Amino acid sequence: MAENLATGAKGGKKNEFVRALIDLFILALLIGGAGLGGYWYGLHERVVPVEWVPKGTEGAVEESVIKEAAQSSPVPDQKAKTESTAAAAATPEKNTESKKADKVKYWLTSSGSDFIGYSITVFVNGEQVDGFFGPGKIVDISSRVKPGDNSIRFDSKQLGEDYNNHDGDAKSELVVKLVNGPKITEDFNAKNVIVTYKRNAAETTDFKDTKHFDVK
Repeated sequence: MAENLATGAKGGKKNEFVRALIDLFILALLIGGAGLGGYWYGLHERVVPVEWVPKGTEGAVEESVIKEAAQSSPVPDQKAKTESTAAAAATPEKNTESKKADKVKYWLTSSGSDFIGYSITVFVNGEQVDGFFGPGKIVDISSRVKPGDNSIRFDSKQLGEDYNNHDGDAKSELVVKLVNGPKITEDFNAKNVIVTYKRNAAETTDFKDTKHFDVK
């Protein structure tokens, strides 16, 4: 009889220990599940924020305010189109002048005899462009020309007998011409010549000559 009681007591303690382990396991599952649920909820809120909340929630923005802000903001494409149109309308004259300048070119070209004893330096609107010593040279001056009155100055320097192979011959000339047209070329029409400047081998002094031409 006493032996049976002792055995029963041992079995009861064993059952209680097993139940305690099961309870601990269930508690661990509950805690783990709660932790995973909280992590999932936090991740979901970070990736997809809640947009609609119950009225009266602290820090919430009223739906009417959001709609009003959306209506007052123009569509991005329409806004960009409006700004571009306004900018184009603000500078029509500048664009027109630029197109005209692109259509007409201005250049200097030299012809005549070589070694006549002169160098001719050309200035357009007060700025030095280039120097001419003989024929066959072309210089684009389109960027120096402006609408309205323009000045062109020719500074001719006598170089002496060492640079004159036609001493005393007035027919041996160095000619510099200002020409305009749709493109720069050696084969231009005589009607496109705006200014013609000459020096000959019979001359022996320096010259400074200024001429004017008008651009519409």
